[in-house]
Amino acid sequence: MKKDDLIRAIGEVDPAFLREAEPKPPRRRSRSFALAAAAAALAFVLGLTALFGRTKDPLVSVDSGSLATAPEDEEFDKSGAVPNEGELSTAPAAVCVVPEAKESDGEICAQYAVAKAQSLAQPRWEVVRENFTQTEKDAWIARRDADRTLVERLDPFFRKTLPVILPAGDGVNHLYAPLNLYFALALFAETTAGETQKQVFSVMGVENLRDMRTVVQAMIRLCVRDDEKCTALFSNSVWLDSGLPYKKATLETLAREYGADSFSGDTSDPAFSEALRDWLNASTRRLISDLVEREGFQPDDVFCLASAVYFEARWQGVFREENNFTDVFHAATGDQTAVFMHEEGAIGRYAKTSRFLAFEKKFDFDAGGSMVFVLPAEGVAPEELLNDPMLLAVLAPRNIHTAGGFRDKEAVADLFVPKFFVTEQKEISKELEQLGMTKIFSDADFSPLTSSDVFLSRVNHGAGVAVDETGVKAAAYTTGYGSGGLPKRDPIVMRLDRPFLFFVRGEAGVPLFCGVVNQL
Repeated sequence: MKKDDLIRAIGEVDPAFLREAEPKPPRRRSRSFALAAAAAALAFVLGLTALFGRTKDPLVSVDSGSLATAPEDEEFDKSGAVPNEGELSTAPAAVCVVPEAKESDGEICAQYAVAKAQSLAQPRWEVVRENFTQTEKDAWIARRDADRTLVERLDPFFRKTLPVILPAGDGVNHLYAPLNLYFALALFAETTAGETQKQVFSVMGVENLRDMRTVVQAMIRLCVRDDEKCTALFSNSVWLDSGLPYKKATLETLAREYGADSFSGDTSDPAFSEALRDWLNASTRRLISDLVEREGFQPDDVFCLASAVYFEARWQGVFREENNFTDVFHAATGDQTAVFMHEEGAIGRYAKTSRFLAFEKKFDFDAGGSMVFVLPAEGVAPEELLNDPMLLAVLAPRNIHTAGGFRDKEAVADLFVPKFFVTEQKEISKELEQLGMTKIFSDADFSPLTSSDVFLSRVNHGAGVAVDETGVKAAAYTTGYGSGGLPKRDPIVMRLDRPFLFFVRGEAGVPLFCGVVNQL
């Protein structure tokens, strides 16, 4: 393999993060950790726990012939846009009942495809270590280290959006997948221009398209993997009304940079909405199929930009089912009965302040990543910690092993965690406006995508997390639906139960047949 090929190689888990700390005298944590604050921990499962896995780079190829019907618009060059650079740029859960994936997921979409991206696997560290020269290994490691520096830029985005996306004080479960939203915003930025695009950049914390693509590609290389130890997959897609003119170059860019599939169909046809749901289910392995059923096109919609993530990993030390027991979970709305898992002698890093206790339970050694459980102090609501600087320091990407109270602090915990499977779907348009994205919902500029006057009418965010004895399964999606660009479709009922006219027209409206039907 040539050295240039290593520029796309996936990143290895940081040995410093995974190594065991020096032995310490056992310290038993009290049973107070039994209420391991599932609601607080959920906010951090997605987007952060996957940041330490090794990756394969989703470089893609597009069959340009499939885009022959698209308008031949020239490549745009706005706000740092770059030309095609090829490969470089691309209720308490007593029992967790997780939906099973279906083999048919994804098949419905094929008939609407206009651009199909194909991911190319990259060498993992085991292959590099055993088969590559020292020069190639050095290049691979250098790229990994550079990527780790780049993904630190997700931290300001996480800090900014966390207290806005997660509402406070209503006593119900809430979920947020930061990395999934980041990818969705990248799609928004790629398809907008002018002030609309600048507002998206501001929320993301990037300067221009080149800057954004560099960060996104680093995240992909560090996160994406699919093997026996861990699965972390990201999917993107574009859904266009068949009457909406679109720009070929932009679809090619989305396919190349983000592995985005593109589809075209009649957004008023229920079958097209079904195809969208089919894609979402396939991309999330049906973990949150109940949320996906709520998705679909409304009468005024003419396009949808969709992003999805699926994550699955095993615990480094699994909970033994025979240690499970039923006990009380002191919920915000009153006591509830739950099934608790128990691990005695769980070893992990921890952080403790006057406001919270955090404990990190690692995923299987090779998988990288972890789940951080956060138990607020008595009298402190979980939502009050969303702006806590110590907690945010502990959770900072890449530095979780050295930041805040996690530095060299390891505990032997008596760990009690409730089994749970929770989901949430909500519209986050107002939250995005609160973050500064106002133009995209009204006076938007989607000129890189279409010549029509369109805007986002709503953005939905759905997520689900399942925790059991073996590990964690989690999935999320973000869908941004666009309106405008086509005449408004008024709902009508046409019942031809009396005399009527008909006209049969050929290509270009050539009249072929016409008639009057007075009787049948």
